[in-house]
Amino acid sequence: MGTDEVLATNSREATIDETLRVLADHERRYVCYYLHREGSMDVDTLARWVAATKAGSHPSADDLTATGVALRHVHLPTLADTGIVEYDREEGVARLAEDAPFVRELLAVTGVELE
Repeated sequence: MGTDEVLATNSREATIDETLRVLADHERRYVCYYLHREGSMDVDTLARWVAATKAGSHPSADDLTATGVALRHVHLPTLADTGIVEYDREEGVARLAEDAPFVRELLAVTGVELE
């Protein structure tokens, strides 16, 4: 095995490690599940879905606000920085990145049922 092969392996492992670290947060996984199922979605709609999932029913106005703020300022930028989600901050729209096949496989394996 040459040095190039070792470096390529380490790079892939680093990508997998980073992806798993980012998806360890349940709200980020909810975002990915909904974007995988629905496609492109505006942040307000996504916030309603995520907040409802967290609350287990109808979220309060405070829950919706807090979830929307967290999505805009923490979760979507983090997912975008790792290449999992494409997030247009100006338009307020997100979608699962086309080149995130590992994430799609992970979502399929976990098999979470979303309402």
